[in-house]
Amino acid sequence: MNKRVALMLGAGVVMVAVAGVLLYTRNMRDMAKTGKPAKAPVVVLGGDPAAAGGGSDVIQFAKDPQPMPNFTVKTLGGRSLTPADLRGKAVIINFWATWCGPCKAEIPDLIALQKKYEGKLQIVGLSVDQAPEQTVAAFVKAHDMNYTVAMAPDAVQASFGGIYGIPTSFIVDQQGRIVQKHIGLTSGRVFEREVRAVLGMPVNAKIERVLDSGTVNPVNAPPVTDIAGIDLSTLTPTQKAEAIKKLNSTTCTCGCDESVARCRSDDPTCGVSLALGKRIVEQIKAGKAGH
Repeated sequence: MNKRVALMLGAGVVMVAVAGVLLYTRNMRDMAKTGKPAKAPVVVLGGDPAAAGGGSDVIQFAKDPQPMPNFTVKTLGGRSLTPADLRGKAVIINFWATWCGPCKAEIPDLIALQKKYEGKLQIVGLSVDQAPEQTVAAFVKAHDMNYTVAMAPDAVQASFGGIYGIPTSFIVDQQGRIVQKHIGLTSGRVFEREVRAVLGMPVNAKIERVLDSGTVNPVNAPPVTDIAGIDLSTLTPTQKAEAIKKLNSTTCTCGCDESVARCRSDDPTCGVSLALGKRIVEQIKAGKAGH
């Protein structure tokens, strides 16, 4: 599980007095490193301005959408689910948990959308609960959730670029490409407009295709070039370019599921990424890269 914690501050939502995103990844990292119990979850206010009557007449989708990561999960119904099973429909991938207040606030809208666009839309709720699957199944039944629900192991969360707060939702087009991402409570109005746009249905909004710098799809993020604690000044220009590429493509082994470069950027105190980064630079300097 990723170790970053993102504190997302936003305007309070009129219809929801306490709406926020539960950020827990740093606690999980600390427990893994120190063996100490995780701290109490941090809840901060956040949400979607459209839920308070605001919003915009513009829908923004990624100009260069990337395919969903290749994953396999087992639904609560017992069947395997892969991205190939979702092709041809608009898709909402919703990372959530039974204990997350904002996640619960989204459920009625998601139920209504699944019913309204049955056959054209598939919502997939990926639970990050640490509780047994039976607990999640009981919750789903009690809330009459009519869309597909599956457990989301750490590897699946990492494949989506890391889930730093919940709810986190990905809007996917009929070709299986991620066109938008929402972190925090999102209104049904926003979800519906984006679903309709993906399906080519009329929407009372302008659709803009904007360049994604990694906000929607981490693969589009520019490489990290200023890497804390890693001295690239002794390398030739060719070696430096090679080092930056390798530092951004080599996964850190500290458990963060990020590249060495990204780990150094997010947590300069990480000794694992520091050692790996220095080793990569020394290998390239000695002409041993890739060995």
